[in-house]
Formats: sequence, structure tokens, C-alpha cells
Amino acid sequence: DIRTRLGECDCMRASPYNAVVHLGHTNGTVTLWTPNMHEPVAKLLCHKGAVADLAIDRAGRYLATSGRDGTLKVWDVRTYRPLHSYRTPRPVTSMD
Repeated sequence: DIRTRLGECDCMRASPYNAVVHLGHTNGTVTLWTPNMHEPVAKLLCHKGAVADLAIDRAGRYLATSGRDGTLKVWDVRTYRPLHSYRTPRPVTSMD
């Protein structure tokens, strides 16, 4: 049990490419974890509100995040920068 100190975790996905675990927190942060580290390898401030869901492509290059603030963002995991940002009428809650 590792305490993240970033608020509750509402969603979790593992990258199919490299098994890095992505956690979405209620403070709008997404953290990336590896099994042998006790601190996240990366922290991304993705949304103004809680992260509602995450999705990672099979090659591990892109991360999609949806927030309770009504935004959907696509990120480049290699640079940790947003590529696209979309407004949605209602928060997206499932991106499988």
C-alpha cells in the first residue's frame, strides 16, 4: 500500500506497452508508477477538476484523459505535453 499524497484515486490503467501504471486523482493529476519505485516517475496536471477516466494506446505513446471539468485531452507520453483538448457537454466517464 503506497500513499500518493495526491488525493483519492478514481481511475487506474496499466500501459499495455510497458506496464507502467497510470493513476487519475481527484485533484486533476495523473501519476505514472513503476513497481520498483516508491515515488511516481511522472506527474501531470491534466485537469482543473477530478480525472474521470484514462485510456492508453497499445504502443504506449498516447494517453487520453477525461476530467469532471468537461474536457477530454490527448497527451504525448514521451514529452508529457497535450496534443489535443476537447470540450464535452458532459464529462466522459468511460474510454475503453
